[in-house]
Amino acid sequence: MVYNESKSLKLYYCYEPNDKALCEELEKHLTALLEQGQTASWHAGEIKAGTEWQKEIAYHLQNADVILFLFSANFIAAKKLYLEDMRQALERHARNEALVIPMPILRVALL
Repeated sequence: MVYNESKSLKLYYCYEPNDKALCEELEKHLTALLEQGQTASWHAGEIKAGTEWQKEIAYHLQNADVILFLFSANFIAAKKLYLEDMRQALERHARNEALVIPMPILRVALL
């Protein structure tokens, strides 16, 4: 995907790794905006092997325009992993530097 990062709305998805498929499903709904270069998205599932993951996450968390917290049972159970990310995101939100959107997500079993 080619986009002009300076003009794109930068989205950061924060989710529990067991919910990666749900994050990718959500991202499908934004395909048109992503392809037009109006938005750029990132999530921890894009970290390449050998990358300092904490620095990579911190960079994207500090540079996102919109931070989406995908809340699920998995996310809540692993809350200790995300408390610092949430604190930083909410501080940026309070300073009007980013918009934080909590999104409840559910796994639905199809019969």
